[in-house]
Amino acid sequence: VRNVVVWGCHAKFPDVDHAVIKGKPFSEIPGGNRLNELFRKEMQTRGASIVKARKASSAMSTARAIVDHLRDLHQGTRLGEFVSMGVWSDHGAYSIADSLVFSVPVVCQGGGKYHVYKGLSLSAASQAKLRQVEAEMLAERDLADRK
Repeated sequence: VRNVVVWGCHAKFPDVDHAVIKGKPFSEIPGGNRLNELFRKEMQTRGASIVKARKASSAMSTARAIVDHLRDLHQGTRLGEFVSMGVWSDHGAYSIADSLVFSVPVVCQGGGKYHVYKGLSLSAASQAKLRQVEAEMLAERDLADRK
């Protein structure tokens, strides 16, 4: 599975519209709409699901994700592939407000360098969800600024 975008933070908006599964675009996968619903629900409850299944912390899963993330950042992503990474939103892509750490699609070039993968087309529903996540994060930032 490649090119899944997790917008914002904490899996608030996993987006499979640009995903590729076994070399096939997600849009060509039979039953894709149902899979999308299941995937989004699973992503949003993943930590609790791991704890329930293992009867232990989800720390190993988190550690594995960190290892994968650092590998991509330092070795680079494969040609034609992007990954989600929380970066400062001052890049102007996807009209996300400045001064947030916001997960967006990036291409890692290796050696700790990356660039935001700009230009993904978003459906009206995806744009609305992205704006909702952005508004939640802005509210959280503003609350933290007041303390």
